[in-house]
Amino acid sequence: MKMMVVSVGGSPEPIIYSLNKQKPDYIVYFASKDSRKIISSQIEQNLTFTPHDIEKLVTPDEQDLLICVQYLLKEIPRCVELWSIAEDNIICDYTGGTKTMSAAVVMALSSFVHQFSYVGGVNRDKGGLGVVIGGREQMLYVQNPWDALAINFMREIELLFNRCRFQSVMDVAEQAKLKSEKNAPFFSFMRDVAEGYFCWDNVQYDKAYKLLKQLNGKLPSLLQFAASKEFHNFATQVESSFVRLSRIKEQRDLLKPSRGKNNALTADPFCHDFLADIVANAVRRAEVEYKYDDAVARLYSAIEKMAKITLQVDWAIDNSAVDIALVEDPEVKHWLELQRYKEGAPIMLPLTRSYELLYRLKHPLGTKFEQYRPELEKILSIRNSTILAHGYDSVSEKTYVSMLNIALQFLNLTKENLPLFPCIKWGYQGI
Repeated sequence: MKMMVVSVGGSPEPIIYSLNKQKPDYIVYFASKDSRKIISSQIEQNLTFTPHDIEKLVTPDEQDLLICVQYLLKEIPRCVELWSIAEDNIICDYTGGTKTMSAAVVMALSSFVHQFSYVGGVNRDKGGLGVVIGGREQMLYVQNPWDALAINFMREIELLFNRCRFQSVMDVAEQAKLKSEKNAPFFSFMRDVAEGYFCWDNVQYDKAYKLLKQLNGKLPSLLQFAASKEFHNFATQVESSFVRLSRIKEQRDLLKPSRGKNNALTADPFCHDFLADIVANAVRRAEVEYKYDDAVARLYSAIEKMAKITLQVDWAIDNSAVDIALVEDPEVKHWLELQRYKEGAPIMLPLTRSYELLYRLKHPLGTKFEQYRPELEKILSIRNSTILAHGYDSVSEKTYVSMLNIALQFLNLTKENLPLFPCIKWGYQGI
């Protein structure tokens, strides 16, 4: 069942020609107060078919583009719902009406229709500048430019991707594939890219690595398909971030207990890429999504892991089950014994105690902890009172910023050298 929206002006012949050619099941006439009169007096009586139903929409002001568009955006969905019309079965003809009304129909229907129609012809009155002469009409069809150029989809993907809304990007890309068939390879690529970064953002490193590795192999052929400078820049960022992800995954793998001792970490024994990625994840939660509780939880993890890795690399000590035999200093041995919660239980050191052990072992990181200890303990106290920890409060932006600065100091990082996700800057350009 097809629904056709037609703009109605003072010349009924092109409208009659278009309707008789396309024979829609339902007709929505978009008219002014003056042109409404010709619908029943001149158009309907000349139709060679009988539609199931019609609607006559009369614009409040045929010279005001904004008013026309607002009116159509309100009424067209009502008609679609009234007649249960599928989106693919909506036709729009913008031949009639004032220039403002024709423009409004195209603008308002651009999100609904795949194809526009227009009645043209080789012969017009007024020396070729007037309306088409009766009997010399020609039916013209134009693909919706917004679908063909995929501008709306491109803009939506840009906005969502840069806000780390990767699942939404996947959904939009799937829609775009159906609307813009010739650009389907590009949107398939964007859908898979979004899934790769979705997995990375959720620390599913193995799946993210597999997806982005496959996509890197497709880039050369895709660069020929989407030849814009902006897309080349995006592709370069994808390639660069994949290199960083490879190091992050390698370091994470080497830290797993099943991989054995960490003396295999020769390139970067303290796994700075892996720890930096946890901090970068925290920055995205706070500065893109404004989820400060989530951000602080990740920063806590990064600071704690720095102590854990340092103890493992420099002393082969596992802070989740400390082997006192690995420690030579008798005073440190005594201090460790005091950390057992009961006789015979393993010695497990949380964040603060892990850094205290580093301080007692005279490690520079332990010294740094003592320097920041008052501020860090204050922040950790706030963190422990939050809903995501043990209390009922929420973390403020100020607390997040303070903890981020401490994390960067402990990990010897700056925000500039954290792993970055690609940033899309397509603007209004189509493909």
